[in-house]
Amino acid sequence: MTGRGSFFYGSFFFLIIAGLSACAAAKPHTGIAWISDHAIMVMTIDGSDPVTFVDEKSDHGGLAWSPDGTHLSYHSNRDGNYDIFVRDAAGRNGIKLTDDPDDDMDPTWSPDGTKIAFSSKRSGTWELMVMNADGSSVQELTSLPGKDWFPDWSPDGASIVFQGGTEGNDSEIMIVDARGGPATNLTNTPSSDGTPVWSPDGTQIVFVSNREGNADIYVMNADGSNVTRLTDHPADDLWPSWSPDGKKIVFASYRNIDNDLINKIRDDIYVMNADGSGVMKLTSQGAENTEPVWSPLALPGG
Repeated sequence: MTGRGSFFYGSFFFLIIAGLSACAAAKPHTGIAWISDHAIMVMTIDGSDPVTFVDEKSDHGGLAWSPDGTHLSYHSNRDGNYDIFVRDAAGRNGIKLTDDPDDDMDPTWSPDGTKIAFSSKRSGTWELMVMNADGSSVQELTSLPGKDWFPDWSPDGASIVFQGGTEGNDSEIMIVDARGGPATNLTNTPSSDGTPVWSPDGTQIVFVSNREGNADIYVMNADGSNVTRLTDHPADDLWPSWSPDGKKIVFASYRNIDNDLINKIRDDIYVMNADGSGVMKLTSQGAENTEPVWSPLALPGG
């Protein structure tokens, strides 16, 4: 590496550290973040006071709050391909954590906030990678025949659940040790199962499946047993996320368009009790509202 190259990478690393230090001083957010068309929005847990967090003419997704609620990470293609970014809880001090010619998506934080796992195509196929929270020391975590997407780190830090592939099905719920190793298939069904999320106490996993027709939300024990259907609606229910106390689940649904499953116009954000009861609509903005994620500090009724 030339002296010019050494200076560039040293300066780039310094800017990341400085930016994350500024983010660390931010006040934690206590609401729900979601995607509204191409903008990242935040709102209170009852759906009020929506505020634009990021508004760029690009595609965003993979929202993930840091464990202390002071950062929001996400992927974006604002510079061409998809990379991982992070901002403080006020939407300021944006930092680009990955800068690879291949796509990096779907970040998830370790419970201690020191690591971020994500999906990446940099090895030729979609695999899980893990890096330090400043973007350094990227390591490959999985090497499976299918596509490994949507990782979520367990509350105890020991495991990562994800939507993975087998030889016959690209959409199973898989689990792998956070240090790497062989992955275990938790669902083993011919249907499409995906976007798994750990419950705050680590005993359950909520996920989306089309095993009984269209996409609905299900929950199972952490070992894959006791699968229970939480939603049963002719419209697709997607992107579940737990409240920090495990009593509520926020999700996106097309059910606001009179069950028209052919001409899908937009979806909205809903919240329900963890047993599937008490469904309540949170957004109604004439936009496509999707991928909600609950702040770790936002408690229902708080």
